[in-house]
Amino acid sequence: MTRTAGEFLSAAQTASHFGVTPRALRVYERSGLIEPTRTAAGWRVYGPAEFERLYLILTLKAFGLTLREIGALIAAGGLGLDQLLRTQEAALRSQMANAEKALASLSRARQRLARDGHLDLDDLVELNEETNMPEWAEKLTGYGRENLSAGQLQALKDRMPDAAEMQRVQDEWAAVFADAERLAGGDPADEEALALAARAAELMQAFTQGDGALEKNTGGAWKKAWADPDLAGKMPVSPQAWAFLQAAGANYRASL
Repeated sequence: MTRTAGEFLSAAQTASHFGVTPRALRVYERSGLIEPTRTAAGWRVYGPAEFERLYLILTLKAFGLTLREIGALIAAGGLGLDQLLRTQEAALRSQMANAEKALASLSRARQRLARDGHLDLDDLVELNEETNMPEWAEKLTGYGRENLSAGQLQALKDRMPDAAEMQRVQDEWAAVFADAERLAGGDPADEEALALAARAAELMQAFTQGDGALEKNTGGAWKKAWADPDLAGKMPVSPQAWAFLQAAGANYRASL
């Protein structure tokens, strides 16, 4: 629905439009990031200034910044909407360049298939990484491989799922991360957090098959990725949401 520039919305309406919860709006308010107007009856309402600020907050959170870091940026006047849009535009252009690279890889694979009649396992693994994985996933995989033994690498290749199953798993992780972002800042021991941790544990178990060293290595790879300045802002989940998920996981394991 198109909204006029001067229209004010309630907390529930604003949260719905931006895909967050009213509780998240209150967290941002307590952090000093937004300041809704109050009606005569004391109800919070949000207008154009708050809408723009919310866009900044949510975009920067997606880049992996904490609320404190976002507040510092805003207080310093270091990032306005135009600059943020320019940054997003540059990121999209980078994605376009990656897509062109992936298309070139597909073309080479088709040529090999026409020549040899098949693609071997290494070809398929490389092709999957270049065409199906975003940049963050490709680099994260590289970090993960640094500490894996030859046996662990072979075990992962042996149980590599088909494309449909891989997409299903990626979608399930995306849903877990989205819920972790929504719940971050809340109680990691409440019922919803424990249910989320159970979903994450099931996905991790399917990946590691009970290999504790592999699970530890995976966590180390994520830490390296967040420490990479070229990668941190492209990760699919923020450090604070990941920390919440880890805390919820500890509570879930303790409850078993």
